[in-house]
Amino acid sequence: MRNGGSDTWGGAGGGEVDEFELRRGERLRAVTQHFCGQYLGSRLTFHLSGGRVHQIGGTHYSPAHRRVRFCAGTADEITGLRFTGARLTAVDVRRGDVEEWKEEAEASAAGEEMGSP
Repeated sequence: MRNGGSDTWGGAGGGEVDEFELRRGERLRAVTQHFCGQYLGSRLTFHLSGGRVHQIGGTHYSPAHRRVRFCAGTADEITGLRFTGARLTAVDVRRGDVEEWKEEAEASAAGEEMGSP
């Protein structure tokens, strides 16, 4: 994920979804799984630094489904997801340096303001 690669989860059932990419300086801060007992659940929600949210939802989503949420620490980022069967049970976390990420975020914000990609 952080290294530019991609991960694939799930098995039979459901379908593929479009990839989404993190923006420059963006971090995966939390992930929530709404679980309905099969496949990967009814929805995976990715909470990104800066407030952006990306959702992958199935056809059987209900806010009443059980859910589990994993969050990274203040300067950390989630770099991988771990499943036991269809249930999200853990995340891989990269411990961060607050100053490093602050500088990267400021540089990214300055670049966006100037019209850089």
